[in-house]
Amino acid sequence: MNSCSSFSFFLVLLLIITITFAKLSEAACKGPGTYDHWIFFTTPLIAPNGSATDFASALPGTRWPYSGNFYDAPDATAAKALGYDTDLCTYLSADAPQMWQCTGTYIDSFGCSGYLTFSGFFNISAASGVFTVLGGTGDFVGAAGHITDVAKDEGWFLRTLVWKQVDSTAVATSTSTSVATVVTLSAIATWLI
Repeated sequence: MNSCSSFSFFLVLLLIITITFAKLSEAACKGPGTYDHWIFFTTPLIAPNGSATDFASALPGTRWPYSGNFYDAPDATAAKALGYDTDLCTYLSADAPQMWQCTGTYIDSFGCSGYLTFSGFFNISAASGVFTVLGGTGDFVGAAGHITDVAKDEGWFLRTLVWKQVDSTAVATSTSTSVATVVTLSAIATWLI
């Protein structure tokens, strides 16, 4: 190979590596922060005897399951899915305040890989809830924080995740993986030249 074609090959390879790294960075987990998102609850309530019911007829022990995507806007047809959520709430009391105890898990959400688990209470009377982030796997290892949930019109709920990192080794692992990828790609490029 002459020096001109070697240089051209190097430039093409460098361009491919740069584009690949840019694409990986776009989809990469942004890490701790505040994330607003929308969930549309369409699932029926399940009475303690296993039959379908509604909020007006709910008894203690009634279950409120949800499993589906959540979005960047309250419009499932036009909005972008930000991740997947599974929730299960259990009705605690018909007395005021009418409380549901809920647990849930976000799966591969906000560009991150892994599970983020939370638990807390939803107050039907106030149409809002607060959930504590319990932790997670993958990019969510060492996660802490809370989620607020506010019921909006026509089944949409606005949720805000405030994600904090309490375990610095999770951040270091994620950062070292990205650095290792760049170093590996650079080594391959050098070897090919």
